[in-house]
Amino acid sequence: MVHELELQREVIIEGSVPDEEMPRYYSAADAFVFAAVDEPWGLVVLEAMACGLPVVVPSTGGPNESVQEGVTGLQVDGRDPQEYAEKLETILRNSRLARRIGKAARSRIQREFDLTRTVDSLEAFYLQILETHLKG
Repeated sequence: MVHELELQREVIIEGSVPDEEMPRYYSAADAFVFAAVDEPWGLVVLEAMACGLPVVVPSTGGPNESVQEGVTGLQVDGRDPQEYAEKLETILRNSRLARRIGKAARSRIQREFDLTRTVDSLEAFYLQILETHLKG
């Protein structure tokens, strides 16, 4: 499809990329589109946000919990390719919006998903489960 539309200079489709090289790829991108509507988590969305990319994600599944519509990314119905195209075009045509969303996305990841906070949250969750199990 990229060749048919003569987009080889604008679109790069890579195969498998080692984890340590991913930040370089994210940083080279203008936006990140995640189209998996049934994904329960969507870690790659968080990675893209951490690199300051504006993201377009489905409004279902795990990614919609990480992306605040219009603030840290844009959400779509998820099954409508035209809506993905429109949201992506919005980001690509409005560099000020793209920068604002990318900056807010990165800030959110730094604020809410840092390692210490995540570990503390998981520890509290497991302790609550353990306490509930021991009482009941």
